[in-house]
Amino acid sequence: MGNQILQDTTLTAIVRDEEDNPAQGVETWLRATLPYVERAVVVDTGSIDRTREIVEGLKREYSHLEVFYRAFDDFVSSRNFSLGKVRTKRALILDADELLLPEEYGRLNQLISQSSAKVFCFNFKEIYPDGTILDTMWNLQIARLFEVYGASFVNSMGRRGFYESLNLTGQRHGEDLVVPAQVAVIKHFLSSLEAQQAKRALWYGREQFRTESPLTHARAHGWKARNGGRNFYFNSEARLKEYFPRLVETG
Repeated sequence: MGNQILQDTTLTAIVRDEEDNPAQGVETWLRATLPYVERAVVVDTGSIDRTREIVEGLKREYSHLEVFYRAFDDFVSSRNFSLGKVRTKRALILDADELLLPEEYGRLNQLISQSSAKVFCFNFKEIYPDGTILDTMWNLQIARLFEVYGASFVNSMGRRGFYESLNLTGQRHGEDLVVPAQVAVIKHFLSSLEAQQAKRALWYGREQFRTESPLTHARAHGWKARNGGRNFYFNSEARLKEYFPRLVETG
Protein backbone atom coordinates (compact mmCIF):
# COMPACT_ATOMS: atom_id res chain seq x y z
CA MET A 1 0.00 0.00 0.00
CA GLY A 2 2.88 2.36 0.70
CA ASN A 3 2.92 5.66 2.56
CA GLN A 4 -0.62 7.00 2.87
CA ILE A 5 0.40 10.59 3.64
CA LEU A 6 0.55 12.60 0.41
CA GLN A 7 4.10 13.91 0.36
CA ASP A 8 4.76 17.64 -0.08
CA THR A 9 1.02 18.23 -0.52
CA THR A 10 -1.41 20.60 1.20
CA LEU A 11 -5.14 20.03 1.45
CA THR A 12 -6.60 23.33 0.26
CA ALA A 13 -10.28 23.99 0.99
CA ILE A 14 -12.79 26.81 1.28
CA VAL A 15 -15.76 26.23 3.60
CA ARG A 16 -18.92 28.05 4.56
CA ASP A 17 -21.64 26.75 6.87
CA GLU A 18 -20.48 23.13 6.80
CA GLU A 19 -21.26 22.17 10.41
CA ASP A 20 -23.71 19.72 8.88
CA ASN A 21 -23.74 18.68 5.24
CA PRO A 22 -24.45 15.57 3.14
CA ALA A 23 -21.04 14.13 4.12
CA GLN A 24 -21.89 14.39 7.86
CA GLY A 25 -20.29 17.76 8.43
CA VAL A 26 -16.93 19.46 8.42
CA GLU A 27 -15.53 17.66 11.48
CA THR A 28 -16.21 14.20 10.06
CA TRP A 29 -14.73 15.26 6.74
CA LEU A 30 -11.57 16.73 8.24
CA ARG A 31 -10.98 13.73 10.49
CA ALA A 32 -11.24 11.52 7.40
CA THR A 33 -8.81 13.68 5.42
CA LEU A 34 -6.24 15.40 7.66
CA PRO A 35 -4.31 12.22 8.55
CA TYR A 36 -3.40 11.75 4.88
CA VAL A 37 -1.93 15.14 3.91
CA GLU A 38 1.31 16.80 4.97
CA ARG A 39 -0.36 20.16 5.58
CA ALA A 40 -3.87 21.61 5.39
CA VAL A 41 -5.20 25.10 4.67
CA VAL A 42 -8.90 25.70 5.38
CA VAL A 43 -10.41 29.10 4.59
CA ASP A 44 -13.75 30.00 6.16
CA THR A 45 -15.57 32.47 3.92
CA GLY A 46 -18.25 33.67 6.34
CA SER A 47 -19.93 30.82 8.22
CA ILE A 48 -22.77 31.67 10.58
CA ASP A 49 -23.05 28.17 12.04
CA ARG A 50 -20.34 26.43 14.15
CA THR A 51 -17.99 25.68 11.24
CA ARG A 52 -15.32 28.15 12.36
CA GLU A 53 -15.44 26.93 15.95
CA ILE A 54 -15.17 23.29 14.88
CA VAL A 55 -12.24 23.83 12.51
CA GLU A 56 -10.36 26.00 15.01
CA GLY A 57 -10.87 23.33 17.66
CA LEU A 58 -9.31 20.67 15.46
CA LYS A 59 -6.05 22.67 15.31
CA ARG A 60 -5.27 21.41 18.80
CA GLU A 61 -5.38 17.84 17.52
CA TYR A 62 -3.89 18.38 14.06
CA SER A 63 -0.87 20.67 14.28
CA HIS A 64 -0.46 20.76 10.50
CA LEU A 65 -3.87 22.44 10.05
CA GLU A 66 -3.97 26.20 9.35
CA VAL A 67 -7.22 28.15 9.42
CA PHE A 68 -7.88 31.50 7.73
CA TYR A 69 -10.87 33.78 7.34
CA ARG A 70 -11.88 35.78 4.30
CA ALA A 71 -15.27 37.30 3.53
CA PHE A 72 -16.78 35.67 0.46
CA ASP A 73 -16.90 37.64 -2.79
CA ASP A 74 -16.65 34.90 -5.39
CA PHE A 75 -15.31 31.37 -5.75
CA VAL A 76 -12.30 32.25 -7.89
CA SER A 77 -10.95 34.85 -5.45
CA SER A 78 -11.59 32.53 -2.51
CA ARG A 79 -9.78 29.64 -4.19
CA ASN A 80 -6.82 31.83 -5.11
CA PHE A 81 -6.58 33.15 -1.56
CA SER A 82 -6.39 29.59 -0.22
CA LEU A 83 -3.86 28.65 -2.88
CA GLY A 84 -1.69 31.58 -1.81
CA LYS A 85 -1.34 30.02 1.66
CA VAL A 86 0.18 26.78 0.36
CA ARG A 87 3.86 26.25 1.18
CA THR A 88 4.27 22.74 -0.22
CA LYS A 89 4.98 21.67 -3.78
CA ARG A 90 1.45 20.48 -4.50
CA ALA A 91 -2.12 21.31 -3.53
CA LEU A 92 -5.01 18.89 -3.19
CA ILE A 93 -8.41 20.55 -3.64
CA LEU A 94 -11.32 18.91 -1.86
CA ASP A 95 -14.64 20.32 -0.73
CA ALA A 96 -16.23 19.42 2.60
CA ASP A 97 -18.64 16.98 0.96
CA GLU A 98 -15.95 15.10 -0.99
CA LEU A 99 -13.93 12.12 0.14
CA LEU A 100 -10.94 9.99 -0.75
CA LEU A 101 -10.38 6.69 1.07
CA PRO A 102 -7.19 5.98 3.04
CA GLU A 103 -6.07 3.34 0.55
CA GLU A 104 -6.46 5.81 -2.29
CA TYR A 105 -3.95 8.22 -0.75
CA GLY A 106 -1.38 5.43 -0.72
CA ARG A 107 -1.99 4.61 -4.37
CA LEU A 108 -1.82 8.31 -5.29
CA ASN A 109 1.60 8.55 -3.66
CA GLN A 110 2.81 5.67 -5.78
CA LEU A 111 1.32 7.20 -8.92
CA ILE A 112 2.98 10.57 -8.26
CA SER A 113 6.37 8.94 -7.65
CA GLN A 114 6.17 7.20 -11.03
CA SER A 115 4.96 10.17 -13.08
CA SER A 116 6.43 13.44 -14.34
CA ALA A 117 2.97 15.05 -14.59
CA LYS A 118 2.38 18.32 -12.77
CA VAL A 119 -1.42 18.12 -12.86
CA PHE A 120 -3.56 15.14 -11.87
CA CYS A 121 -7.22 15.06 -12.91
CA PHE A 122 -9.86 12.95 -11.18
CA ASN A 123 -13.04 11.17 -12.06
CA PHE A 124 -15.91 11.65 -9.63
CA LYS A 125 -18.71 9.51 -8.29
CA GLU A 126 -21.89 11.27 -7.18
CA ILE A 127 -23.47 9.51 -4.20
CA TYR A 128 -27.15 10.15 -3.44
CA PRO A 129 -29.05 9.49 -0.19
CA ASP A 130 -31.01 6.60 -1.73
CA GLY A 131 -27.76 4.75 -2.51
CA THR A 132 -27.61 5.71 -6.18
CA ILE A 133 -24.04 6.19 -7.44
CA LEU A 134 -23.53 8.03 -10.72
CA ASP A 135 -20.53 9.15 -12.71
CA THR A 136 -20.09 12.91 -12.82
CA MET A 137 -22.16 14.50 -15.57
CA TRP A 138 -20.38 14.37 -18.94
CA ASN A 139 -17.73 12.18 -17.28
CA LEU A 140 -15.52 15.22 -16.65
CA GLN A 141 -12.00 14.75 -15.30
CA ILE A 142 -11.21 17.67 -13.01
CA ALA A 143 -7.76 18.90 -11.92
CA ARG A 144 -7.65 18.55 -8.14
CA LEU A 145 -4.00 17.67 -7.42
CA PHE A 146 -1.31 19.86 -8.96
CA GLU A 147 1.96 21.68 -8.50
CA VAL A 148 1.30 25.12 -7.04
CA TYR A 149 3.96 27.15 -8.86
CA GLY A 150 2.28 29.22 -11.57
CA ALA A 151 -1.20 27.93 -10.72
CA SER A 152 -4.29 30.09 -10.28
CA PHE A 153 -8.04 29.80 -10.70
CA VAL A 154 -10.08 31.68 -13.29
CA ASN A 155 -13.79 31.98 -14.03
CA SER A 156 -14.95 29.38 -16.50
CA MET A 157 -18.46 30.82 -16.89
CA GLY A 158 -17.84 34.48 -17.71
CA ARG A 159 -18.69 36.84 -14.87
CA ARG A 160 -21.13 34.52 -13.13
CA GLY A 161 -18.36 33.35 -10.84
CA PHE A 162 -19.60 30.01 -9.60
CA TYR A 163 -17.62 27.72 -11.88
CA GLU A 164 -13.86 28.02 -11.50
CA SER A 165 -11.15 26.26 -13.45
CA LEU A 166 -7.42 25.86 -12.97
CA ASN A 167 -5.14 28.05 -15.08
CA LEU A 168 -1.52 27.10 -15.70
CA THR A 169 -0.86 29.12 -18.84
CA GLY A 170 2.86 29.41 -19.54
CA GLN A 171 3.78 27.05 -16.72
CA ARG A 172 2.60 23.69 -18.00
CA HIS A 173 5.12 21.18 -19.27
CA GLY A 174 3.84 17.84 -20.46
CA GLU A 175 0.34 16.40 -20.36
CA ASP A 176 -2.09 16.28 -17.49
CA LEU A 177 -2.54 12.82 -16.07
CA VAL A 178 -6.03 11.45 -15.55
CA VAL A 179 -5.92 9.38 -12.38
CA PRO A 180 -7.07 5.83 -13.21
CA ALA A 181 -10.25 4.73 -11.46
CA GLN A 182 -8.40 1.86 -9.83
CA VAL A 183 -6.08 4.39 -8.14
CA ALA A 184 -8.54 6.96 -6.79
CA VAL A 185 -11.99 8.42 -7.47
CA ILE A 186 -13.35 11.42 -5.58
CA LYS A 187 -16.62 10.58 -3.85
CA HIS A 188 -19.07 13.50 -3.82
CA PHE A 189 -21.93 13.19 -1.33
CA LEU A 190 -25.11 14.94 -2.42
CA SER A 191 -28.56 15.69 -1.11
CA SER A 192 -31.58 14.41 -3.00
CA LEU A 193 -31.96 15.25 -6.67
CA GLU A 194 -34.82 17.61 -5.83
CA ALA A 195 -32.67 19.44 -3.30
CA GLN A 196 -29.81 19.73 -5.79
CA GLN A 197 -32.15 21.20 -8.40
CA ALA A 198 -33.39 23.76 -5.90
CA LYS A 199 -29.83 24.74 -5.00
CA ARG A 200 -28.81 25.18 -8.64
CA ALA A 201 -31.93 27.13 -9.58
CA LEU A 202 -32.35 29.31 -6.50
CA TRP A 203 -28.91 29.77 -4.96
CA TYR A 204 -26.60 29.53 -7.97
CA GLY A 205 -29.06 30.46 -10.70
CA ARG A 206 -30.15 33.64 -8.94
CA GLU A 207 -26.59 34.30 -7.76
CA GLN A 208 -27.66 34.29 -4.12
CA PHE A 209 -24.31 32.66 -3.31
CA ARG A 210 -22.76 36.14 -3.57
CA THR A 211 -24.77 37.67 -0.74
CA GLU A 212 -26.53 34.99 1.28
CA SER A 213 -25.08 32.32 3.54
CA PRO A 214 -25.70 28.78 2.27
CA LEU A 215 -27.05 27.88 5.71
CA THR A 216 -29.67 30.63 5.62
CA HIS A 217 -30.66 29.91 2.04
CA ALA A 218 -30.72 26.12 2.50
CA ARG A 219 -32.97 26.40 5.56
CA ALA A 220 -35.37 28.55 3.58
CA HIS A 221 -35.42 26.34 0.48
CA GLY A 222 -34.60 22.89 1.83
CA TRP A 223 -31.55 21.93 -0.21
CA LYS A 224 -29.03 20.99 2.48
CA ALA A 225 -29.57 17.62 4.14
CA ARG A 226 -27.44 14.79 5.50
CA ASN A 227 -26.69 11.86 3.19
CA GLY A 228 -27.13 8.63 5.16
CA GLY A 229 -24.91 6.77 2.71
CA ARG A 230 -21.89 8.46 4.28
CA ASN A 231 -22.13 5.92 7.12
CA PHE A 232 -20.91 3.18 4.79
CA TYR A 233 -17.61 5.01 4.28
CA PHE A 234 -16.40 4.23 7.77
CA ASN A 235 -15.84 0.69 6.49
CA SER A 236 -12.65 -0.56 4.87
CA GLU A 237 -12.22 -0.27 1.14
CA ALA A 238 -12.60 -4.04 0.80
CA ARG A 239 -15.93 -3.87 2.62
CA LEU A 240 -17.10 -1.00 0.45
CA LYS A 241 -16.37 -3.03 -2.68
CA GLU A 242 -18.86 -5.62 -1.48
CA TYR A 243 -21.61 -2.99 -1.28
CA PHE A 244 -20.60 -0.81 -4.24
CA PRO A 245 -18.50 -2.74 -6.79
CA ARG A 246 -18.56 0.21 -9.23
CA LEU A 247 -17.23 2.63 -6.66
CA VAL A 248 -13.74 1.25 -6.07
CA GLU A 249 -12.38 -0.28 -9.26
CA THR A 250 -9.22 -2.10 -8.27
CA GLY A 251 -7.31 -4.63 -10.30
